[in-house]
Amino acid sequence: MSLEIAINGLDQTVAALKAFEPDLLKSMNREIRGIVNVLKGAAEAKYSATGGGAGYAIRSSSRGKKVGMRVMAINSTGSSGSAWSTEGRLSAILEFYGKAGSKSQQAQTCTATLNARYGAPGRFLWSAWDEQKGSAVPAIEAAVHKAETQLQASLDAQGIGY
Repeated sequence: MSLEIAINGLDQTVAALKAFEPDLLKSMNREIRGIVNVLKGAAEAKYSATGGGAGYAIRSSSRGKKVGMRVMAINSTGSSGSAWSTEGRLSAILEFYGKAGSKSQQAQTCTATLNARYGAPGRFLWSAWDEQKGSAVPAIEAAVHKAETQLQASLDAQGIGY
């Protein structure tokens, strides 16, 4: 379990769309972003019920090793390299506090309290994923398949073998 839910395995599709049909890539990304936004909204609703604010963001990348989209706890500037905001820290702490376990009585009490109030670690983002994945995964797969089918039709029409 991590502080992000990632959509991976799009490397070849993204590379082909970028090379031959960049508008299809934009369209596919918009469609996936809409699906991921539902997941983000569900996680934020769970987190907001604790009195917290917006603690999650959507990041997308079409380069390097993390091609795809991910929902993650945010920091003050929205970039992963700078200091975390209070909201980003709180969402991360509440999301996973108690996962590693602790021997101190205070930490065990805190973990028990959080578990009783909000559920086990993975409280918001992963809980939202568990609720949404039954519809999110097929919708994401359909968006990717649609883009790949449209790309192949375009390449076939142009006589380009790929």
